[in-house]
Formats: sequence, C-alpha cells, structure tokens
Amino acid sequence: MRRHRQMQLYAGALLAVALLLGGPILRDNIPTEPWPLIALFVLTLVLSNLAVELPFAVSLSFPFAPIFAGILQAGPAGGALLGVASAVSFQKVREHKPPVLMLVNVCQLFIAGLLAGWVHVSISEGLDGRAGQGLSSLGLGFVAPGFAVAAFFLLNLLLVGVALSLKTGIGWAD
Repeated sequence: MRRHRQMQLYAGALLAVALLLGGPILRDNIPTEPWPLIALFVLTLVLSNLAVELPFAVSLSFPFAPIFAGILQAGPAGGALLGVASAVSFQKVREHKPPVLMLVNVCQLFIAGLLAGWVHVSISEGLDGRAGQGLSSLGLGFVAPGFAVAAFFLLNLLLVGVALSLKTGIGWAD
C-alpha cells in the first residue's frame, strides 16, 4: 500500500512538472507543418504496440526513431507529442495496467521528449550564429542532435528508474 501511495505521489509530481514545463516551452515552439508530425505520430503508435515484455512488468518498445525524428522536425512539440504517443499501448490497456503506472509513463515520456526537443532547439539556435567561426556544417549537424539524444536517454533512464524503484522496492542504483 505504501508503494502504491508513493507511486501516486510520483505520478502527481511528474504531471505537475509536465504541465509547468510544457506550457511555456510549447508556447514558444509551435510546429508550423503538422503533416510530418502526424505521420510520425502514427508510426510511433504502431511501433509502441510492438513492445517486448521484460522482467518486473516493464516493456521495451521501439518508437525512439520516430520520436527523435519528431524532435529534429518539430523540436519540443514533436518530442512531447511523440513521447505521449509511445507511452500507452493497446496491450497495456487490455492487461488493465494500473492507471497510475500509465500516467507515470505518459508524463515521463512527455517530459523527456519535451526537454530533449528544447535542448536540440536551444543548441541549434546557439550554434547557428557560430557557423562562420570555424564550426563545420557537419559538426553543427551532430552537436545539437547528439545532446538531444543524450538528454532524452538520461531523463528517460532517471524517470523510469525512480518509477521502478518505487514500484518494486529495489534501490534506484540497482
């Protein structure tokens, strides 16, 4: 019962963070072209339903490629929207996964996608002014996406690790 209450508090905290960060970041980063994002959304939904079940009732899904494409194409909005699209699968609904776990998954992928997109946009804008100062276009093409991938990976790892620790009682480092 204590773990369930901790998970509820964690879900509430993640939802609050998602709302607090999402509003200001998304307001300044609205995508202008929706069709590529819609196509990536559908692809993400399909790939998230091809998940492989792992121990501790965790699943590994394959939608990172379209999420990353969405980050490159539409920045924070693409990362957040496609993160949410990857969070809930039909299998989880059929298995009656607890709503609190699905909310945690939605929020953590929203936050990871949003912030990875923000990192990409921020670094890209910062590097655009330095293009003539010795940075090659090849270097510019790898720096911002590389940091965006690292941000998504680290945030996802951290937020999932906390959720697994709360759910199982196993220490976060383990």
